Amino acid sequence: MLTSVSRYATWRHILVTAMLAGVLAWVVVAVIGQQFAAATGGLKTFDLQPGLRAADIPAQLPTYTPESVRIYLRFFVLAFFLPLFSYGTLVLLWALLQARAVPGWHARYGWSALFPCVPMACDWGENLAFLSLVLAWPRHWPWLGELAIGLPRGKFAGMIASNAAVLLLAAAAAGTVATDRFSRS
Repeated sequence: MLTSVSRYATWRHILVTAMLAGVLAWVVVAVIGQQFAAATGGLKTFDLQPGLRAADIPAQLPTYTPESVRIYLRFFVLAFFLPLFSYGTLVLLWALLQARAVPGWHARYGWSALFPCVPMACDWGENLAFLSLVLAWPRHWPWLGELAIGLPRGKFAGMIASNAAVLLLAAAAAGTVATDRFSRS
């Protein structure tokens, strides 16, 4: 897998995955999010409610109609692919910068390019937990609501760490490129 990541770690692939992530994010939030709000009397999907508490989930679920559940299922399917493209962009960028920042280090520590998959796993877990709560209603599992609310914390912590590491790799790659150019002149 890491060989494949390295092979596709080009600016072209990074831009394509970033554009796909952007388009998908727009469809998920703007299009499906508005359809869902219209079907539930103004509610947003759980994933799009930053201040959501576990106690809010059973209070909102009775407003879900069969139509809003169908819309939520479409939201879930697209929200599954969104992290794949958004964090995939970060994985490709990480691999590209890592190979340029410290030549040879990538061959030994290339697995670290998969670090952005940690927030992706948290995102998928959050989505699966919310979907389970929606489909199980009127049965309710409070522990699953707590898990669904807690997973974004891991996602955001992983995003911050991944983005900080990419910035450090970018600085190191820029330094390596500058050093190479100055040493050739």
